[in-house]
Amino acid sequence: MRARAIIPAVVAVGSVLAGVGQLPAAGQTAGSPLACKQHSHKARDTYNNGGVKGSSAPVRAAGPYAGCAIDGTVSSGVRLHYHCYVINSEGNSWTWVRVVGQPVAGWIYSGNLKPKPNQKVGGSTERC
Repeated sequence: MRARAIIPAVVAVGSVLAGVGQLPAAGQTAGSPLACKQHSHKARDTYNNGGVKGSSAPVRAAGPYAGCAIDGTVSSGVRLHYHCYVINSEGNSWTWVRVVGQPVAGWIYSGNLKPKPNQKVGGSTERC
């Protein structure tokens, strides 16, 4: 999976990522029995002006589950390219994002992302 090659870049971009080890956001379950499952993703969505809703959001390269390891945090004001979304087996929507202009990418819980114009929910509108 491509995500493994991206993880070192998460560590290298200290100005974009900070605060490793935060608690899951609303709608996510810590210690999920499913722990962490990988999911495929593709750059289907052309929207590249996304961002996080709050001050920051955790990024998980391994998979779209709260039980997956947090690889870093994307801060507010960082521009994101929304690639696609999945509904995981727990019923939560996660979007695969990439930091615009950087080789930093991973899954972010869609509830932590700003909606695209004319949308009510955050994250990508294109299924993976």
